[in-house]
Amino acid sequence: MLLIPLLAACSDTSSGQNASCRGPYLDDQSPTGVYGAPAPTIQPGRTVTIYGHWYTDTCNDTSIDNAPLKPLPAVQLTLRMSDRSAVSLGRFVPDGPDMGFKVSVRVPTTAPQGAATITDDLNNTYRFTVAGSSAA
Repeated sequence: MLLIPLLAACSDTSSGQNASCRGPYLDDQSPTGVYGAPAPTIQPGRTVTIYGHWYTDTCNDTSIDNAPLKPLPAVQLTLRMSDRSAVSLGRFVPDGPDMGFKVSVRVPTTAPQGAATITDDLNNTYRFTVAGSSAA
């Protein structure tokens, strides 16, 4: 029920054009990458590069509205492991053509196997899997 008003806020009924207003979101794709690409499985001790995209409240992805993009305030990122342990990754300031940011995250060598997330303080989440330890 909440989704309908949100989608209506990003549509232009006079022209028939709709804005996707996709964002903000986190993934492992650069601004020129593929939206919705599958998340990787990462070995403990390896690094994954995370990108924040469209950290703006401006919805102007139709040709009708060309309002200037204004970045949202800096966001706090947190890495959470399957054992519920958490690591603060710091605050990141949106900037650039897609009002985004880039951060390299090293998965701790002690990270447990299983699901892991990187979440911002706006509740946007990037999910990936930590592989089993390569040590025998």
